[in-house]
Amino acid sequence: MKLNRLMLLFLWQLPFLSLAQNIDFKPTPKVYETYYPTQEKVIAMVNAADHGVLGNGVTDVTTPLQKVIDKMHNLGGGTIFLPRGGYRLTKQLVLRPGVTLRGDWRDPEDEHKKGLGTTFMIEWGHNTKGAPTGDDAAFLMGRSSGLSNVAIWYPLQKFENPVPYPWTIKQPFGNFATLENVTMINVWNGIKLGPRPNQFLTVKDLYMTALNMGFERDQVYDCARMHKVRISSKYWIDSPTPNRPKTTQEIGKFKQYLRQNVIGAHIGHYAWTWMYDWVIEDCKVGIRTDRSYVKKNNKGPNGGFIKLKLINNQIGMLIGDNNYQGWAVSDAFISSSLPNAIGIQFKNDFATIAQFNEVTFDNNLKHPVIHLGKVGTATFVNCEFRGHRDGGHDVEVKSGNIEVAQCQFKGDSEHIFLGPNTIQAQLLSNDFANQPQIINQAKNQHKVSINHDFISYKSPAKELKYLDERFMPATDRVLDVTDYGALGDGQKDCTKAFQRALKAAKKKGGGTVFIPSGKFVLTDAVVVPSGVELRGSFDVPHHPLNQYAKGKAWGVAGSEVHAFYGKNEPDGPGLIQLEANSSVRGFRIWYPQQKVKGEGFTPFAWTLQGLGPNVWMKDITFVNSYNGIDLGTHESTGHKVDFVAGCVLNKGLWVDQNKGLGQIKNVHFIGHFWSNSPYDGKPKDWKHDRELIIERLEAFTYGETKEEHTLHTFVFGSKVGQRFAKGKNGQAANGLFVAHGTDESQISLAFDDIGDQAIFHNYQLVSMTSPHEKNYIKIGDQVKGKAIFVNTLVWGFNPGPNTGIEMKSGDFTFEQMNFTNHADEGHFGVDMNGGKLLMIAPRFRLKSDAPMGQNGKFQTGKYYRFGPNIEKAEVYGVFTNTPSKFPEAIVDESKGKVKWNSNIKSNF
Repeated sequence: MKLNRLMLLFLWQLPFLSLAQNIDFKPTPKVYETYYPTQEKVIAMVNAADHGVLGNGVTDVTTPLQKVIDKMHNLGGGTIFLPRGGYRLTKQLVLRPGVTLRGDWRDPEDEHKKGLGTTFMIEWGHNTKGAPTGDDAAFLMGRSSGLSNVAIWYPLQKFENPVPYPWTIKQPFGNFATLENVTMINVWNGIKLGPRPNQFLTVKDLYMTALNMGFERDQVYDCARMHKVRISSKYWIDSPTPNRPKTTQEIGKFKQYLRQNVIGAHIGHYAWTWMYDWVIEDCKVGIRTDRSYVKKNNKGPNGGFIKLKLINNQIGMLIGDNNYQGWAVSDAFISSSLPNAIGIQFKNDFATIAQFNEVTFDNNLKHPVIHLGKVGTATFVNCEFRGHRDGGHDVEVKSGNIEVAQCQFKGDSEHIFLGPNTIQAQLLSNDFANQPQIINQAKNQHKVSINHDFISYKSPAKELKYLDERFMPATDRVLDVTDYGALGDGQKDCTKAFQRALKAAKKKGGGTVFIPSGKFVLTDAVVVPSGVELRGSFDVPHHPLNQYAKGKAWGVAGSEVHAFYGKNEPDGPGLIQLEANSSVRGFRIWYPQQKVKGEGFTPFAWTLQGLGPNVWMKDITFVNSYNGIDLGTHESTGHKVDFVAGCVLNKGLWVDQNKGLGQIKNVHFIGHFWSNSPYDGKPKDWKHDRELIIERLEAFTYGETKEEHTLHTFVFGSKVGQRFAKGKNGQAANGLFVAHGTDESQISLAFDDIGDQAIFHNYQLVSMTSPHEKNYIKIGDQVKGKAIFVNTLVWGFNPGPNTGIEMKSGDFTFEQMNFTNHADEGHFGVDMNGGKLLMIAPRFRLKSDAPMGQNGKFQTGKYYRFGPNIEKAEVYGVFTNTPSKFPEAIVDESKGKVKWNSNIKSNF
């Protein structure tokens, strides 16, 4: 397709077409103005237009743009700016490690400004599917690379009879590729992860019309983060591209094609990942889960979705054989006007657990839920069924296990059908607009419990305040630390140069102090003034791993701080201190003097320390920090932390004295940021050193915080994953804590105290491996507040936890908790010695007092113990493998303080 000058003016709103330039390649950080609104100061090292990369929609820019990327990579990485325009690509583009392409992006859902913004026009791969395991994609993402604020358009594609193309974007293996503010207008296949092992893909604000498949993911490890994703026909239909469907008839046929052919997201082995805020519409299947193509032994996905809409898909969600740890969906809406549409279908091979909480099924579905899995268990709590079309049921169980509890049925008839092959069913405390209409044909009637006496409990509704803002320095000034005497050679002490640059920025009224690619030594603390951002070369999250593939070194260099300050002074002032309303972003910190010291590590001061309210931290990597982030020594109201990741050895993140809203997302602590790094002195016996971390690290500690909102935090290997305690002023934490993961830790979650408004959504907790005492949740004897858990997955093995939940005080509610393993011999899944407990729909995967683990080496304990000092306990809808032997799995010393309502006929 040839585009003339007038069409270019229309598509990109260009006042003129620039001519080719080739100036010297001297990366210099500067602020670039954009035509479309942004949330941040756009700082880049290079403007691609200055180096022969023309956005005229005609010139093939593949070769000159690849040269700019390669040069930027060879100089240590950084951001390349692409002005709005059309960039024609006829070959594959490889984003080298440490390099980000950043354009001028038009939000496709913003009607104020028209046009396309920075747009890649892909011609490569026309009419070829490509080898499914090859590195064939229009964009191949290297480690710590980024693609942001761009659109992608296939000008040769046809909406009448779409032709195949290879994948548009692929992260074939490795760490940390980032996509942010990307519009994929008419891709055949969108984004592929795997099939080789990969980690840390980060996606935010992605809009896509896919013609075959939106996402395919396999062998994804701890953890991908995918927030605010939209898959819909409208992004091509509503675009100004000339090859889009335009007439009502064309649009109708196009939507019909999508609804007969497209899979929105196909998920294989996908460990630990929670997807947040997705909308998928106009697909044959919105979301499909299956076992891995390449991994076996329970290698389906675990994780799930939070805040999901599935609209006008033939099947909203098609659930296959997931990982046995579980699949969980919270806060979803499913609707489809298509004939015979299905909301959620469990396939025949579904044999694990899937939990659904606060899911609304609209009344235009014919089959809101249909269960075909032979032995799998599906649980629905606090869901709303608005009815269905004629010929269906709200919940139809052909086989397997089902639990429906505290749900509302708004329709008049055909509410629930239990077929002959139903294994177990629990229908408890549901609310019906009229009389319940339940057809019960189950052969195992003794394993069916129907009781709709309503529980006097309502799940609290609270909306996550998503961290979407960016720090805006007070001015557009950019000051380079090298202009103030800093030298990134890893030898010269740059402390005074940093201090001079930061003071100069303060004197000029604020701005950005920029750290270019290099190794900058700090021997003393530095203070970031108000209105100033200390910023490095990385525009995206990053990892120090320096091997790309097959022994070929593509080192991720970038901006590094080599810290020699604070040794043996763990309680002293932090290395980088942030005054109120200041920020750090985009660099890595390494302690060359950090060594294993006997059976411990060398103490150092906090790496980052807030000195007042409204401090910001983004895209910071810790290689081997002793203590990470201090937001507790001083008032921390209004703190905002987004993607701080790395290896921490003693304390990870501490929050206290937050008098208002605090927001934290994407904080990730794991040891391989040090063990897999290229630095001298990294651990040689990582197994030993990891055990040292597990004996010491308290990863997340929350004291006083009036309203904390966290999303997608994670730690692998810790003594305590998260601890909640009284703060300095005697107050404890309140807030909404969403999608946290603790893996391979002694105590996944510890409560010394908690506030009275703390909600925990979609947690995954793993306690295992350590020879010390292990618990998923340990609740001390001084807890005064109240905590509510929704949709929780817990597991551990070889050996797993001693006691799953140890509770001595407080008021705790658990809605839907899947115990993959619950306790070892002589212990209990829940050992309650005080306080108040409400459990709704817990599921125990393993039998009580039975062999487990490799070759039956370990023995399980019992499910519950209720001590004589508890205040009360209510347990509803327990699922087990052996319900007839459930009484033998209970020790009740409470003298009548426990109330049961389950599939067990006996009264405890």
